Order: sequence, then structure tokens, then C-alpha cells
Amino acid sequence: MAKKYIPFVVGFFFLLALVFSCVYVVYTQGNTHTSAYNTPTKVTPNKTSLVRTDASNQKTNFVFYRVISVVDGDTFQVNMNGKIETVRVLGIDTPETVDPKQPVGCYGKQASQYADHLLYQKLVRLETDTSQDDRDVYGRLLRYVWLEDGTFFNEKMLREGYAREYTFIHPYYYQTEFTKIAQEAQTAKRGLWGACR
Repeated sequence: MAKKYIPFVVGFFFLLALVFSCVYVVYTQGNTHTSAYNTPTKVTPNKTSLVRTDASNQKTNFVFYRVISVVDGDTFQVNMNGKIETVRVLGIDTPETVDPKQPVGCYGKQASQYADHLLYQKLVRLETDTSQDDRDVYGRLLRYVWLEDGTFFNEKMLREGYAREYTFIHPYYYQTEFTKIAQEAQTAKRGLWGACR
């Protein structure tokens, strides 16, 4: 009589294990709307005060990737679970340094060096923008970039005068803020605004 129920008991425990596995996957990936780097690091998003250099990044479950190389001031590469992805930073444009068809732009080297200083070998959170394409025509991921300490990389490049505000076809989420920040940097003649004509 007991042998008759063994398949049902085994099936029940198998089904239970499957349900718990699915719940675990949904829980661990549901809060990471873009990315992962081994163990998630927690960050609290803040849309009103863009640049934050505080410890509040330890409160919400966001996932980070390691920057493995910096191409120039607005492009870098990350390791996404063993896959190398190139990221093009949304909302900013830095002077050209790597296009063989164009000369190196004024303040391009400085922008590249500053981006390298901020990003190389650091953990970054990549934020998508549903008003923009996921990738550009070159296959690069289009993202906003947050450092582990809460610094908003896109904004920092604009504020310090290493980048100009850049809109590609459609308005983007931070466009109003970025435009204002770039204008403030231009008025103060910071970075490229004071060095380039």
C-alpha cells in the first residue's frame, strides 16, 4: 500500500523544489533591470539629486559590472558574466579621440583620462532608458552609468566640463537636468568650455 504512494511523494517534492527554484530566480533577477556582476551591490536610486557620493547605495538591490577598459570619455567596456559588452553613455558626448577618420578633438584626451580615472576597474550600475534604443547602430549598449558610491557618471562628466549634452533623435529621461548642468559648466568655462573654441 505504501509503495503505491511513493511516486506521488517523489513527484510532490520535485514540484516543490521546482517552485522554490523559480521563486529564487525571479527574486534574485527581478530587481536588477539591467545587469549583474557576481554578488549584487545595493543602490538607492535618486532622480532629484543626481550626483550622490554617500553610503545610501547599500539599501536597494541593484547589480554592478566591472569596467575592464575605457575607450574614450563616453564609451567603455564591462564584463557581464564573462561576456564583454561595450557601453555608450547616454546623454553626453565627449570630444573624439579614437576615430581614425577624425583628428583628436580639443579636450578629448583629458575627457578620456578623466573617464579612465573614474571608471577603470570600478563597479558600475547600468541604467536603461525606455525612451531610447537598447543598443546603437554599432551594437553598443546605451546606458546611464552609476558608480558604486552613488556618483552619476554622466552628470559628473557634464558638470566638470568634460562632455557636452547630447540628444540623439528622441528626448531622454535626464535631458532637462543634463542641459541645465551643461549650461552651468559652459557659463563657468569649466573643462572644454574654457579650453576649446
